[in-house]
This record gives sequence, structure tokens and C-alpha cells, in this order.
Amino acid sequence: MIWSFIGASTLLTLAPGPDNLFVLVQSATRGSSYGLRIVIGLCIGILLHTSVVCLGIGSLIANSSIALHIMKYTGAGYLLYLAWMAGTSTNGISLGKVEESKRFPSAIWIGIVMNALNPKVLLFFMAFLPQFVDSQTTTYRLDLFILGMIFMLQAAIIMGGIALASASLKPIMLHPRFHQVSQVVQITVFVGLALYIILP
Repeated sequence: MIWSFIGASTLLTLAPGPDNLFVLVQSATRGSSYGLRIVIGLCIGILLHTSVVCLGIGSLIANSSIALHIMKYTGAGYLLYLAWMAGTSTNGISLGKVEESKRFPSAIWIGIVMNALNPKVLLFFMAFLPQFVDSQTTTYRLDLFILGMIFMLQAAIIMGGIALASASLKPIMLHPRFHQVSQVVQITVFVGLALYIILP
């Protein structure tokens, strides 16, 4: 059962998705260290979702349209704010000059918010994790948590690899001609992620 879970989790993480795209773009434009911090934030988000599911809070949120809408629109609003920041920043989010930006939020915080405030991730964990656990066992909640941590570990490895590999594109992005292109790409990714959260 555990190997089936690891295999399914790995395939799901490898599949093209918003998290992988986000890590790829941020690593390519701002460097591997920034991309790896994004991954840390995303993994913290996985930890939060796992904890919510294990504590039984997930079902309460899933059954509350108000709670789901708050999560959805807060997360989308934050991503649109980041898109605006990317469009108005002159150097902080472009050409890899991460250290010079004082206005743009930290990479870890961005990763946490975009994952933790995405109700689709919560609903996924609520549907996915219980399939690999016997609900009749006395260690049901602990087993769920362990599976969540295994999912987080394999996601960290895969997305970390994407961050390191994508960073090799940074020298290309540093070329002056790619300045506007990189901004447009990042704005598009932020807006696309916001729409992904909002749309059914």
C-alpha cells in the first residue's frame, strides 16, 4: 500500500501543474535559491493541509461555502497583488536581483500562501489521502499524517530538482532583451494561478 501511495504521489507531482510551472518560472528568472525557498513554502502549505485533514477540520471547511470562498478569493487576490508587484517593480522581480527588492514578499511566504489558500489543494488531500488508509484502525489520523509527510517529502525532492534545473536558464533571462519578457511571463503566471484558484 505504501509503495502504491508513493508511486501515485510521484506521478501526480511530476504531472505538469501550476506549482511546477511556478517553481520553474521563478527559478529561471530569479535563481535556484529563490526557487528552493518557493518549494519550502509550498511544502509548508502541504503540511498545513495535511494537518487540517488529520484534525477533521478539512471536512468543516469543505462543507462551508463561505470558508471555501474566503480561501479562494483571498488566495487569488494575493496572487493578483503579486502580479501587480511584478508589473510595477523595476528590478526586484526582474533579472534575478532578488536581494535588492524590499517591497516584494519573501519566497517562502509566497509559497505558503499560494498553497495554503488554494481550496483545490485541500479538497485533493481530503480525497487522496484516505484512499490509502484503513479508516477502521485506531491510528487512522496518524496514518493520514504520515502519508501527508511522505507526499511532502517526494514533492520537495521533485520540485527542488525542477528549481535547480530551471536555474540554468537564468543566464538567458539576465540578457537585457529578456527583461520585459521575464516580467510578462511572471505576470502571466501569477494571473493564471489566480484564475486557476477562482475557476471551478
